Amino acid sequence: MENQLINMPKGKMTKKEFRDLMKAVDKAASKVPGAIHGDIPGTLEHTFAGGMYIRKMTLPAGMAFTTKIHKKEHPYFILSGDATVITELGMTRIKGPYQGVTKVGTQRAIYAHEDTVWVTLHLNPTDTRDLAVLEDQAIAKSFEEIDALEKVPEIGGKA
Repeated sequence: MENQLINMPKGKMTKKEFRDLMKAVDKAASKVPGAIHGDIPGTLEHTFAGGMYIRKMTLPAGMAFTTKIHKKEHPYFILSGDATVITELGMTRIKGPYQGVTKVGTQRAIYAHEDTVWVTLHLNPTDTRDLAVLEDQAIAKSFEEIDALEKVPEIGGKA
C-alpha cells in the first residue's frame, strides 16, 4: 500500500501491539477528510435463512477501513476480489475465492486492491431481522469487552 499512515510491524504481533495498531489506524483515519466511521452506505446486503444471518459487503477498489471487533467465531468467504488484510497474525494478501474462520476478538484492517465481495455467516437462533440486535450479539464495543467475555466461565465450570 502506498502512502502508509502507520508503521506496520513485521510478522506476528502481540495482542497489545495489534490493539495499539488498530487504535493508531482509527486515529489516522479520523483525520482523513471524508472518512466514514461505521457501516459504509451502499456496501451492505443482509440476508436471513433458517437461523442464520448472512452479511455481504461489497468493497470498492481503493477502500481502506477497519472492521468491528467480533464477539463470536464465524465463517467468512471472499467471493471475489483482492484485498490486503492486517490482523494480530500479521499482514496478508487474499484473493477470492477464499474461505476462513473469524476467531473471537478479531479485528481487521483491510485495503481492497480491486472490487471485493466479502460475506460473513452468523448464527441467528431467534431469526431476528433487527440489525441492532444482531450486531449486539456479534460485535464487541471494545477489546475490553472481549477480555471480559474471555474471563466468564462456561456452563460446567470451564474457564
